[in-house]
Amino acid sequence: ESALPSMRCGELAMLIVHPDMSYGEAELAAVPMRSCLHFELELLHVLPAADAPSMFVKEDMSVEERLVEATKSKELGNARFKVGSFKDAICAYLDAIYFLGYEADCDQRAEDGLWSDPVRAEERKALALASQLNLCQSLLKLEDHEAA
Repeated sequence: ESALPSMRCGELAMLIVHPDMSYGEAELAAVPMRSCLHFELELLHVLPAADAPSMFVKEDMSVEERLVEATKSKELGNARFKVGSFKDAICAYLDAIYFLGYEADCDQRAEDGLWSDPVRAEERKALALASQLNLCQSLLKLEDHEAA
């Protein structure tokens, strides 16, 4: 519960869980008593939820914060694309599109009202277009032509 909130989509983490945070004094057939647990965790996708921490809920973020996070996500997608991690790139591009308010189930009229500053609105459109085109290119690399 302490690692996930700090992770980004596509990130791989190595976790070591102290016995006090896991089974403690309990002895299981496969886990000796007072053992540290070692996990490799990959965050594949994040779905926004009403009770998620505010750093993951775009509605709690300013337009400027959303642009910053979308830019970071797009750059992460570009880096993942360059090394051939197309699934990870897709996750990052979807994050960017989410922060910009262009995901499929979003109320576009409400989103457009938030982006009333013409300069920020133009930045949003340009970043969304680049993210969507990069997303399609990643899907094509995975030969998912229908989704692209």
